[in-house]
Amino acid sequence: SLGNLAVSPDGATIAYTESRWGKGKEGRRRELWTVARRDPAPVRHTLGNFAVAGVTWTPDGRNLYFLGRDRAGRDAAPHDGSRQVWRLSLADGRLHPVTRQEEGVDDFVLTPDGHALLYTVGREETTGDWKELREKFDDLEYGHGVTTFSEVRRLDLQSWRDRSVLPADRVIWEMALSPDGSRLAMVTTTDNELIFKEGWSQVEILDLASGEATAVTSGQWRADHPSPYGWIDDLAWSGDGRAVAFAIAYDGYATRLWVAEEDAGAWGLQLVERPDPVSYAGGLTWRGEGRTLCYLGERRARVQVFGTDKVATGTQGQTRTLVDGDLAAGAFAFDEAGQNLTTIFETTTDLNDVYTVETPTSFERLTRVNPQVDTWKLPQIRHVSWTGADGDEVSGILELPAGYEPGDGPLPTIVELHGGPTAATKYRLRLWIYGRALMPANGFALLSPNYHGSTGYGDEFLEKLIGRENEIEVTDIAAGTRWLIDQGIADPARIGVSGWSNGGYLTNCMITAEPDLFAAASSGAGVLDMVIQW
Repeated sequence: SLGNLAVSPDGATIAYTESRWGKGKEGRRRELWTVARRDPAPVRHTLGNFAVAGVTWTPDGRNLYFLGRDRAGRDAAPHDGSRQVWRLSLADGRLHPVTRQEEGVDDFVLTPDGHALLYTVGREETTGDWKELREKFDDLEYGHGVTTFSEVRRLDLQSWRDRSVLPADRVIWEMALSPDGSRLAMVTTTDNELIFKEGWSQVEILDLASGEATAVTSGQWRADHPSPYGWIDDLAWSGDGRAVAFAIAYDGYATRLWVAEEDAGAWGLQLVERPDPVSYAGGLTWRGEGRTLCYLGERRARVQVFGTDKVATGTQGQTRTLVDGDLAAGAFAFDEAGQNLTTIFETTTDLNDVYTVETPTSFERLTRVNPQVDTWKLPQIRHVSWTGADGDEVSGILELPAGYEPGDGPLPTIVELHGGPTAATKYRLRLWIYGRALMPANGFALLSPNYHGSTGYGDEFLEKLIGRENEIEVTDIAAGTRWLIDQGIADPARIGVSGWSNGGYLTNCMITAEPDLFAAASSGAGVLDMVIQW
């Protein structure tokens, strides 16, 4: 599987990572690769499970910086398996360690001139009553009391001087540097427990010259939100350096896109509208120097790339589809000028690869990272619909064995339930856990319902689940199962239901509400006691 897509400033070369399963119990290995746009012969640059992340090009396109782990087995950084910043020279293919932090590096950004980088390191602090308790009862193990704050440091890549820019007095989840390198946007909280990001995260802008940080989002900003418990992600500076875009996601409600724009020293906030039924799916990016805001969007189980033009104070223009079709895009990127659009996507017959985009529906394939699939008998994958709760249309992904024809008789069937519930099963070939591709290969039918509360079918369909959890989606799933029986596909005596997380919880609900509908069930991490979340 592919990720960390990054296009060189001139658009000539694409960097990405490949994750592959090792043998036995080795787990997955994530390595750095590049491929030239005009000479598609991919080149591998790291070995030994470097766990590459955060791939960034230098302005001259000669080097790549990234986070990685050298597992050489030595006692000291950077060869002790800790996460450090590394530089790859494209000219000679050599890797150079850039940082040597004893506890590793959490995140980094490269300055626009390529002469320095800002990076964060964690600093543990025990505070308040916890500190006294730990000193008094040091033989006990504690679930909390130690907070890991983030210190921002600046490393000059010419003099190699390293200094602190921001003390470790807040937790920084994400950073983005303004195009002129003068300001650092940050998503911050007061505690590193994950729940603090849900409702207490904020966007701050750090002036690197003065050291002053300005909160762009205040508590009052959340007052009219659909829920006070939203978490902020995906910072992106506009090319002119006057605006920062970000997303705020919720459990149960649609993700909202916001732009904070500076005017006379103050930051105004603007909500960016999405076309119905598109749900935001990540990748928030401004296109070149202009004001086109681009992102991945889910639409009826497809994931495509969208761009909204002329996003400025109080206004926005038309939203266009930049990558269209029956596909599930996982990433996209432009060159420095906002041209040479490149994407990673999957279809119902091909696993993920890197493609250049000629037109929204015309692509040139640059990689073939899973050639073994070309020899496989693939499942038949269809996007299907039936009538669910409240008479609404409900859809899902149906997978059938290769060669199966109507009239061949009913099949043993698995109803596979996605988690979330604010998520969806995508229209794509997926060889993964939960049985997709594997069950049809063994003669089963597999239905993955995108029940009420799923993304990509409109905000109303998603948010209708709120206050009716374990009611209308149970109706949706049961109706979809009976629809399969009526179609002559599912053998009513041999139907199983399974899922993980919220899918496991819904499995528990299904076998309670419809005990005669299912012959078997597999509940993965399904909550049985809501009070203690066990």
